[in-house]
Amino acid sequence: NEKTFWGTALEPIIRAHYVETAKATVYVPPTSLFHRDHAWLRATPDGIVLNPDKSWAHVGPQVKNVGYRQAPAWADDQVPNDYFIQGLVEMAVTELPRIDFAVLIGGQEYRKVTIWRDAELEADVVDSLVEFWKLVESDTQPAIDDSRKFKSYLLSQIKRKAQIEAASEDITKLERWR
Repeated sequence: NEKTFWGTALEPIIRAHYVETAKATVYVPPTSLFHRDHAWLRATPDGIVLNPDKSWAHVGPQVKNVGYRQAPAWADDQVPNDYFIQGLVEMAVTELPRIDFAVLIGGQEYRKVTIWRDAELEADVVDSLVEFWKLVESDTQPAIDDSRKFKSYLLSQIKRKAQIEAASEDITKLERWR
């Protein structure tokens, strides 16, 4: 779509600005990288900053080109949750200590936001992903939750007239939503 097109088209320009302002040498991996212990868990960093000896220093920049309405989510050096999880996974896969996000907001405001590796949080996220992947491998539907995303998913399935198995506790949650 249009957003994807512009995100892809502007990625090299945003990365170049990061390189210039951070005075960094950046390697762009040509393919995805895979987690040491979980072959299905992968990351595709937009760049990896190199040390003077060409060893990997940290992930960056992870380029984001977002609309102006998303500016508050990036305020005060914050990273929106979905991108934060992406950053945690990229640090877990690469085993690097930090990730820099190079963010262009509304096509006119540039920000660099850094998050540092947190081993405990990373372990929690990876454990959750392992549990989710077990569901994928066993073709098991995840439990229904109260999230807005799950409600949106249910509504999209209903519009498609798809059949969704529901346990009695699921019916209770659906009634509460209704």
